[in-house]
Amino acid sequence: MVIDNTVRSEHNALIAVAVAEDPRAREILATLDEDSVGALIVLSRHRNDMVRLAVARHPQAPLGVLEALAKDKSALVRAGSASSPAASVELLEALARDRDPMVRSKAMEHGAIPIR
Repeated sequence: MVIDNTVRSEHNALIAVAVAEDPRAREILATLDEDSVGALIVLSRHRNDMVRLAVARHPQAPLGVLEALAKDKSALVRAGSASSPAASVELLEALARDRDPMVRSKAMEHGAIPIR
């Protein structure tokens, strides 16, 4: 029971950092190697492009978060989704047709899309 409470407290602390007003705190959180999927989901909706980019590049970003970030208004964030090792072939194929050449390039560089 103590372990469960500790894990719950750590998770709540991560969420508290995620909703803090300082965007640098969110950038740091998004680059953590710990299991912070819940915080990543919160951070994926942040107004700061660099925070959303950090989430897109995070190795534990869930596919659903990557799919949402692949539709982001910022080309940098969409390119971040294209560079994620967790990006699916379907997601990369969609990003390979993005309106921005940088995003298309990142999707093609990923290596998961079959060359046609």
